[in-house]
Amino acid sequence: MSRKPLNPRKTQTGLKPANDRSFNGEAAPTQLLCRLTLNSARLLFFVRTVYDMEGLPGSMFSRHLRAAHPQTWCSLMQVSFGRGLTLAFLTGSMSLATLSVPTIAQPSTTQANAPVESQLPYADLVDLAAGAPLTVLGTVRRASTLDDDRTGPVRAGWARVYVEVETDRLIAGTTPVGEKLRFLADVRRDRRGKVPKLKNRDVVLFARPVPGRPGELQLVAPDAMLPVEAVGTARLRELAAQLLDPAAPPVVTGVRDAWHTPGNLAGEGETQIFLDTPGEEAASITIVRRPGQAPRWGLSIGELVNSDSRPPERGTLAWYRLACALPANLPQSALSSANPAHREAAVADYALVIEELGTCERTRVF
Repeated sequence: MSRKPLNPRKTQTGLKPANDRSFNGEAAPTQLLCRLTLNSARLLFFVRTVYDMEGLPGSMFSRHLRAAHPQTWCSLMQVSFGRGLTLAFLTGSMSLATLSVPTIAQPSTTQANAPVESQLPYADLVDLAAGAPLTVLGTVRRASTLDDDRTGPVRAGWARVYVEVETDRLIAGTTPVGEKLRFLADVRRDRRGKVPKLKNRDVVLFARPVPGRPGELQLVAPDAMLPVEAVGTARLRELAAQLLDPAAPPVVTGVRDAWHTPGNLAGEGETQIFLDTPGEEAASITIVRRPGQAPRWGLSIGELVNSDSRPPERGTLAWYRLACALPANLPQSALSSANPAHREAAVADYALVIEELGTCERTRVF
């Protein structure tokens, strides 16, 4: 005996669901396929959605299971699980054959590609990587929040956590590390003041080894454990290679000398700015002006000054060395010329370099 197909737009009370769209054949990311089978006492149903449902609390489903009755008419319900996610599903006792259900809609490209974490600014990444003897990829297997009285003061809005990580691979460093690593890390609490779930998350560790203890690490900063998606493995490998390259731009600590040489034509001139570095490595900036042309400048590494050099691209190690180290204004002590016009030209050229380098954005609080 055939049954009349159920119209899922109607509920027991005769009211339409809030969005009035589910199971109507229109493409919408909240449409679901629910398979309904009859158990003499309870209704078992399976919910399939385009979203990842791992970690959703089972208690939210069990409440509806207990409420379902074999004789109840299928009703459309909507449940919000926080995180902005809304799921629509059916509860009831009718068999799947009695339902007319369209194909599940696929998520939009924007939703599928939405990042879980905002990416760490390049300057923050270099700050951590450049000061870390070890860069390790791993997966958190255990995380326990510690009381403040056991670990000392913790920054407001953060929590100190004991972490155990299963090692995946070593990105940078020569010290052997264990298959499992233990360390302490500070983790930012969420808006509700809760410590985010860390177990089974893939993380990047910027750390130093503990002598004689290959299974332990000490992070180079309290917040030096980061989600992989906030760093990007490709970006991390590229940076690690640049830091190990003997020809990499040297660390810049300031400006040593600056002078301007005017040309033979009006508006023509060249300014050379020599930079301070910790070792004997030489680095300089040259700014060239020609009549009727925009000024151009570039960075030279080594004793040879190249007037045809170009500015470093933003988000590269050379850019970081300049943008995150040079003072905002040219120090008066670095001006070698006694000619006021030459001094003014050098100051103007230096200001041009600082403007084009842009801001060295940092977001870390440690």
